[in-house]
Amino acid sequence: MGELDSREKLYEQNVDARLFFVEAERVERWMNEKDREFVDAGERAKSVEEVEALISKFDQFQGSVGAQGDRIKMGLERITLIEQEFKNRTRRTSNTELKPEKAVEQWTQKDRRGTDVNMA
Repeated sequence: MGELDSREKLYEQNVDARLFFVEAERVERWMNEKDREFVDAGERAKSVEEVEALISKFDQFQGSVGAQGDRIKMGLERITLIEQEFKNRTRRTSNTELKPEKAVEQWTQKDRRGTDVNMA
């Protein structure tokens, strides 16, 4: 995989993560609205039938939240994949760069031998 392909993959994952955050914010707003609705309805309930209807609606709401939870969990796993890709890229980049300690070690060995270690 070339450098451009690798960067393109990373950018696509970034877009995917941003779309997930938009969706997560939408779900959070929806849940907050439903929470306010249940609290308001609970305060207005005046009979056993109204309370039972509210309990039934709440059970349906919990099922909907469970379905949304699965979508959010899948999104979080995608974010984890992005983080893993970033770690892999960082590891690959750090392995190809000459670290200062390694450079000093190579220079010291060259100075002691009078020749370049890499050329021997």
